[in-house]
Amino acid sequence: MHREKQIYLAKIAAVLSVLPVLIYAYSFGAPRRSTGAPGDDTCFTAGCHQAPGSTLIRDSSAIQLDPGRPDMTYVPGGGKVRWTVTISDPQAVVFGFQLTARLESDTRNGQAGDFEPADSSTQVLCDDGSLKTATQPCRPGVTVQFVGHSVRRTSGTFSFDWTPPATNVGNVLVWIAANAANGNGMTSGDRIHLAGPFVLRPAAIGPRPTIAQGGAVNAWSSRPTISSGAWMSIYGQNLAPTTRTWRASEIVSGVLPTQLDGVSVKINNRDAFVYYISPTQINVQAPDDDTTGMVPVVVATPNGTSDPVMVEKRRIAPALFTWAGFVPDGQRYVGALFPDSDFSGRPWVGRPGLLAPLNIPTRPARPGEFVLLFATGCGDTNPAQPAGRVVSGAPRLTNPVAVRIGGVPAEVFENTGFLIFAGECQFNVRIPDVPDGDQRVELQIGGVETQQEVYITVQR
Repeated sequence: MHREKQIYLAKIAAVLSVLPVLIYAYSFGAPRRSTGAPGDDTCFTAGCHQAPGSTLIRDSSAIQLDPGRPDMTYVPGGGKVRWTVTISDPQAVVFGFQLTARLESDTRNGQAGDFEPADSSTQVLCDDGSLKTATQPCRPGVTVQFVGHSVRRTSGTFSFDWTPPATNVGNVLVWIAANAANGNGMTSGDRIHLAGPFVLRPAAIGPRPTIAQGGAVNAWSSRPTISSGAWMSIYGQNLAPTTRTWRASEIVSGVLPTQLDGVSVKINNRDAFVYYISPTQINVQAPDDDTTGMVPVVVATPNGTSDPVMVEKRRIAPALFTWAGFVPDGQRYVGALFPDSDFSGRPWVGRPGLLAPLNIPTRPARPGEFVLLFATGCGDTNPAQPAGRVVSGAPRLTNPVAVRIGGVPAEVFENTGFLIFAGECQFNVRIPDVPDGDQRVELQIGGVETQQEVYITVQR
């Protein structure tokens, strides 16, 4: 009898020793399927927060969801968006939560989109209870994910990232369970809030994008030839639902964005880097790729994917920057600067009045002066500079450079050019002794010449 009593007391001690661990563990995230969604439990259960004094509040107005779009829609195939959950309860000291997003067509097991933590305060659990990480996704066949707190917060606000489904899957339903706790370290006296489903509708679906025949060209020469790292323009219809350039916040860790508002471009099945989108034009930097010859260009939007259009890809495809698209007759003149040109009144290079539509003063270049020319598709640099990265320093071009102005060889500073921005190189060139007037500019990189009929105005 004494031995049985000892075993009984030992069992009680073992159970009691585990309880604080279990209670403390929920500070670092609830067990999976605690959201109150169909097929899920809630945190208001025995062993969690169903102790005396705890309260379950269904359809609670204390939980707010901001899914990154004010119209409560998602863009099928769109890029990652930041979601924020806010819990408001004046009686609480600390907060936690768990959220799930399901297909309306399968509210129990139909995962909608993909979750990722935005910081160390959140985590993602797979339906088998494992922790989803950047290097360890959920196992194949384990689809449902649960995003929740990894540490309790006093603010009641948690943010995380969601990538919407690649296609229109209909409505997405979101359930959220929140713990507004009193911070006593026990399961008693807490308030469990449930809310949902929040409904996210697919954004309006329109016609598929169409690239015009011959509509994939070098952005600065309008020729149908590109190279790795060169800037490229794509023309067509329904190419994007919005019109804008990238935002500074979309350049992350020095890497340029590969999609804007769900619009992306692939060149030879590699992601290009997207600078500008509009319904009729997209500007991108071509990705690195050793392939040369004819390669396909494809635009993808929330409304679908275009048919491919072919473009010629070369090792080098240099093109001088001109004022094309900015001023009348701008395609005829290089977009050149003097070393001291600025926006405060110091003139830029050009015949008088060339840039009047831009309110920028201009004057012709004089023989003996240095001017700055700019080009894209310039080829390799030393050190190497990958496409789609913010440029550090000014790497030199590795291929030989030659410039002629008015048919006369022009001195090039240090006999080379320099990469100054992603896909953009600069040449410091001295104007040779040529007659006054418009003089043709010829730039060769590695023996490959830029576009023809480009001029600079010279006057003594």
